[in-house]
Amino acid sequence: MGILVEDFASGKNTTALPHGIQTFTWDTKIRELFPDGEWELADAWASQKANLRDVLTHVSGLPRHDFSYSFQDTSLDVVKRLRYLKPAFELREQWYYNNQMYVLGAHIISKYAGVPFSSCGRGTTQLKLVVAGPGGVVSSTVDMTKWLAMLLHKGVDPRTNLTVIPKAAYEESTTAHSVSLGKPSSPITSLIGYGMGWMRLSYQGRDMVMHTGSLPGFQTLVAFMPSDKLGIVGVENTDDPSGTLSAVPLRILEDLLGLPHSIPGILAQSSKFTTYPPPLRSTSLAFEDPIPATVALEEFTGTYVNAGYGNFTLCTPASVSAYCRQVLNDYAAVRNVSASDLPSALYAAWPRLWSSKLRLHHSSNMTFKLALESLFVDGYGRDRTPFVYSITEGADIEVECALHDGRVAGCGIMHGLDEFKTPPEGTMEERADVWFTKV
Repeated sequence: MGILVEDFASGKNTTALPHGIQTFTWDTKIRELFPDGEWELADAWASQKANLRDVLTHVSGLPRHDFSYSFQDTSLDVVKRLRYLKPAFELREQWYYNNQMYVLGAHIISKYAGVPFSSCGRGTTQLKLVVAGPGGVVSSTVDMTKWLAMLLHKGVDPRTNLTVIPKAAYEESTTAHSVSLGKPSSPITSLIGYGMGWMRLSYQGRDMVMHTGSLPGFQTLVAFMPSDKLGIVGVENTDDPSGTLSAVPLRILEDLLGLPHSIPGILAQSSKFTTYPPPLRSTSLAFEDPIPATVALEEFTGTYVNAGYGNFTLCTPASVSAYCRQVLNDYAAVRNVSASDLPSALYAAWPRLWSSKLRLHHSSNMTFKLALESLFVDGYGRDRTPFVYSITEGADIEVECALHDGRVAGCGIMHGLDEFKTPPEGTMEERADVWFTKV
């Protein structure tokens, strides 16, 4: 994005801007870039006033809403659905990480650079950096070392002395514009500021720029210390519940700089703000004994819709449709039982980026506990043993359903996915983080 801003400023980019826009800068309003109405938020003022800097520094007012998008979505799909997502704060009121805003950024680059974002940079930057969306970079330690060297030289490739990232873009992205953590999480760290794609903090008195990234089964950490001319990359093909990903790179930096050894995982509390839905992971599938419901479980079966989150169809172990039998057979495979022996619960296929299935376990009255899971019925890689990966294990995600004229009218995720500023008021539908209407 910084390169695109610089190209417009220098006249290198000749892509026509919408009528009425003379410049393309960090202060350009998002709505001005989408005159056909693709951009809109639920909050009208935020829709009108949000600029590039706002959305890339995570002060748009939207919480994560990480389960609103899937692998099948295009960047435009994600952008068009933002209007249906409930805000947690007003624009610029509070920092809150939101992956979709970087999907928006990728879409803007594709629209105004004239090439797909996944191709942007190939053959045009001297490092031949492969640029892709978050979680989509295929790289190696050799590539990452070149990238770190360029960052430590403020955007200049030290091998060729050629500028890869304009200095203004480097400064804009690494300088904190918002506060993601307002007080230190430990005696050796500072509060944390957020630039654009980078956190900035003091670690044992040393200036550090860093960021983490994750997809299920993979994690990365990139950190560099501009004043010390040191950088490090950590990559893992695991979910790392022990915090090794932050502990090992930090210990290496401490040894190189002669710093005291910190407690392993000291930065994990800080980095949780930028990893994928925190910290909910598992390799087992746990069911509790169901509590008798006042409404028969079969009454909850059927299709539920939400414009921002998509649709799903709930099944019980007694459901007989072809769709339900496939869902139930998948769950049976990871439990090593027959579909008819599955515990009493509601099951659905719901392919998201972070999960493939959902399960609702009855809690009390019209309330359920939500589990979002990925089922690997054929195992993974060489190990063909079926297993389940639960992104929500350990989280208390409550779903409450409502009756209308004696029928189930819909269900809402009431809390557990995101944090909102104040307890919502109003009807159940108005109070829900996300409300799904039964059709």
